Amino acid sequence: MDIRLLLIPLGFAVIAVTLADVVLTTLVLQGGGPVTGPLGDRLWRLGLRLNHGRLGPSMLSYAGVLIMLGIILLWVLFFFLGWNLIFFAQDRAVLTSQTRLPADFSSRVYFVGYTIVTLGMGDYIPGPGVWQVLTAIASASGYAVLGLSISYLLPTISAAVSKRRLAGEIAGLGRTPGEILINMWNGRDFKDLQHHLSSLGSGVLNLSENYLAYPVLHYFHSNTPESAAPVSLAALDEALTILEYAVPETLKLDRSSFVPARGSFTSLLNSLNTAYIRAENAPPLPNLEELRKYGLPVCSEEELLARTGHLLGRRRLLLALVENDGWSWELLTRPLTALPTREGTNRLSGGPDPGL
Repeated sequence: MDIRLLLIPLGFAVIAVTLADVVLTTLVLQGGGPVTGPLGDRLWRLGLRLNHGRLGPSMLSYAGVLIMLGIILLWVLFFFLGWNLIFFAQDRAVLTSQTRLPADFSSRVYFVGYTIVTLGMGDYIPGPGVWQVLTAIASASGYAVLGLSISYLLPTISAAVSKRRLAGEIAGLGRTPGEILINMWNGRDFKDLQHHLSSLGSGVLNLSENYLAYPVLHYFHSNTPESAAPVSLAALDEALTILEYAVPETLKLDRSSFVPARGSFTSLLNSLNTAYIRAENAPPLPNLEELRKYGLPVCSEEELLARTGHLLGRRRLLLALVENDGWSWELLTRPLTALPTREGTNRLSGGPDPGL
């Protein structure tokens, strides 16, 4: 028995793993394939470590595109390797079209290459019988892999744009939980925020689905915290926590708008927790003293701590989300800077002014 025939099952194993990874990554909403999922995560964490090594804050902005292109290149290379193993298993697997003699090493590589990209060159032909069938299968599967890879690019870029837009919409309300609440406080209640929650909630839910549909989306980094979705999302969720547990019952938002928005954040954190982020520590609670200075009726820090004990896991995920995107939680605890408005109330930079 020719020992080279063992290359056939080895080649099919490489092809099967590659196809499974392509399908699971591009078609199945589970957060990445068995190969490229862990690979993307390791490459991203390497980028985070290098960025902390003072290679510049802009370095991570290229990580998403580079990781995405690297994953596609890996698919093509492994697929190419698998079919090469198969067509190297027998001398007469690939023949010269004119002489019908077995092709040499470089010619077989050339034959496999143009077969899986469906160019249809005629310099070399498959051997008779099973090799002709395998050539047809290689061509069809190559077309499928290349098609799925290319079709994966444009929706991912579109999802990255939507992610950045959502961050900007939230940052427009305020850059920290305190800024959001002060900007939305009209002196009587927080009804102004209620008008935004419907669209923001649907945007967060859409982002949650996009993270699962396009796993590499997690690695698209923004250079400014105002355009970074993890920072803005954490700020808004912390603001909602304060609204739910630190203000009097009469000032709480209508449950019909609050609950769906809160649920969309839960869905996002759950999807990321299974695929990307590892939560270990919890961040400090928001500083309520600054809110009191602006006239917001909030409870004491001790009361807030007692009421939010069950949210420890949720807030761990928020901290992990922010830090895993290359940012610090200190961005959410920055001192508030007040700017006077025509209404005579204190509004903060970065938030909308209804009088304008």
